[in-house]
Amino acid sequence: MSDLIVENCLRVEQNNLYLYVFSLTSEQIHNNFVVTRRVEYQKDGYQRILKKSKVRNIENYLRDIENNYPSILPNSIFVAMDNIEYNESKQQLVLKDNEDAFKGLIIDGQHRSEGAYEYDSKFPLVVIGVSDLKPKYQARLFITINDTQTSLPKSLYRDLFNLINDEQITEDLLNSDEIDMDVKAVEMAKDLTNDNESALYHIIDMTGEKQVGHVSLMEFIRTVKPYIDYKNNGKFIEFTFRDQVKIINNYFEAVKTVFSEEWNKDKKPLFKTTVFSGLFKSLGDVWDIVVREEGNFKIENIIKILEQSNIQSLEELAINMGSGFKAQDNYYKKFIKLLKDNLNEEHGRPNIEL
Repeated sequence: MSDLIVENCLRVEQNNLYLYVFSLTSEQIHNNFVVTRRVEYQKDGYQRILKKSKVRNIENYLRDIENNYPSILPNSIFVAMDNIEYNESKQQLVLKDNEDAFKGLIIDGQHRSEGAYEYDSKFPLVVIGVSDLKPKYQARLFITINDTQTSLPKSLYRDLFNLINDEQITEDLLNSDEIDMDVKAVEMAKDLTNDNESALYHIIDMTGEKQVGHVSLMEFIRTVKPYIDYKNNGKFIEFTFRDQVKIINNYFEAVKTVFSEEWNKDKKPLFKTTVFSGLFKSLGDVWDIVVREEGNFKIENIIKILEQSNIQSLEELAINMGSGFKAQDNYYKKFIKLLKDNLNEEHGRPNIEL
């Protein structure tokens, strides 16, 4: 192939190594650079096989099939160039063929460049090139770049999802069965964690930073959805959004009061996933008991019921339960059994299985 001449190329020095910043079309990248694959290059190959699904997803994103907002690829394509000449005064870069008749290797961004090519062969992409690197150093760069990238935390993704949603979040929408349940759950989490009078004030981690003593937004969404989901006849679907928030807050306010020592304990053991989710799963049963016994779900009456349970430690209930969904279910079952057994004893009811 002929030389590839690039104008307006900026050269930057980092740790005694030159980087070249320029723009190429997706077609120029497709025609002049290759992606090495271990199955094809057993000795020097280091990159994973190109995944067609990822390429297709990027192509669809650029085509903007389902949405109506600008679709761009701002991240650069990182390439290793084998044979170049650079004129600093003209800021001109000349890329020449190597012995295998291509200009270099794509170290990072192969899916983006190929997705852009499938979308539009003239689609411009930002490229950063490095020259004169042996294959082992190219492989080291590839591993370092891909191993140290941090994926978007799911909690932050769900929080941002509400921001990019075109539909304005209104009180009427929150009270309707038209709203996406994830969106509604995020709004609930915001209300509870941002209200300084809420039991869960600053407790829900909205950004996925895995803070000690916090509940992840994703876990909150997962545990609250069964109560508010219209499609699955959630327990509290007849209540308004504000009342649903109040039900949750009243429950955890009562838990906070009855188990105050553990609630305020260092490292917040009650907000470990097994305990918090197990308690959240118990909300429906506690609701039934309190409403039956007291006729309402006010905080003082929830406290009264929880105090009669004689449960000494919520943290200790989780001992030897492990982790995961099964542990959460087991915690819920154990908590409710203890609560019901102690209430039956308190009221002189026989604990008889029928």
